[in-house]
Amino acid sequence: MTNNLRVTAVNRARRWKEKSLERHLDIIDTLFACIKLRDEPTAVHSVIMAHYSFELAQIHAREEALLYYAGSLTHDVGKIAMNDTILKSGRKLSTEERQQLWEHVSCGTTLLKELDLPRTVIEIAQFHHERFDGSGYVSGLKGYGIPLTGRITAVSDTYSALVSNRPYQNARQALEALEIMKRDSHLFDPNILESFIEIVEREQQSVRSEKSKNQLMFVKPK
Repeated sequence: MTNNLRVTAVNRARRWKEKSLERHLDIIDTLFACIKLRDEPTAVHSVIMAHYSFELAQIHAREEALLYYAGSLTHDVGKIAMNDTILKSGRKLSTEERQQLWEHVSCGTTLLKELDLPRTVIEIAQFHHERFDGSGYVSGLKGYGIPLTGRITAVSDTYSALVSNRPYQNARQALEALEIMKRDSHLFDPNILESFIEIVEREQQSVRSEKSKNQLMFVKPK
């Protein structure tokens, strides 16, 4: 009898978790739609970031991998409150404008907290601009004082920014972006960066293999 009750309680908890997660994902889907309407390049950047956050979480935070994907989709939700002169500027921002840009972190974090979204989702918005050497914002956290959420998404966010077209820069190729990140390795958790390099290099090898295969298919027989 006791065992049956225990099994029932576990199943109920599992069903509640699934329904709760489904509710959270519905909210995140709506927020992402708002981001896309406000600024499509930010939405594209977020999708690329979500892919790599998920891949890194599969290695470093496997049980929360789905939340890392979802949280990356909404990590820049605070930008919907920014005016176009900053959000869509193709010029170098002034010091005052950069400070206004930084406010997207606190705006987004506050919104996600008010919506009672999971801690992981909130932390991704809150900490994705922190840097391992302490040079990030808004809290200037350093090293392992940065939550894992921030250390993972600092890598995926930076890479996505490098390979995305922006008003102020053209998209870099994957391996060029990797070289930039290797050069600036002091900004990132070394273990996470190492995992990330392996992920991207593996993907690029797969792309090259697929291209070679396709080229062979179109070689005319003599």
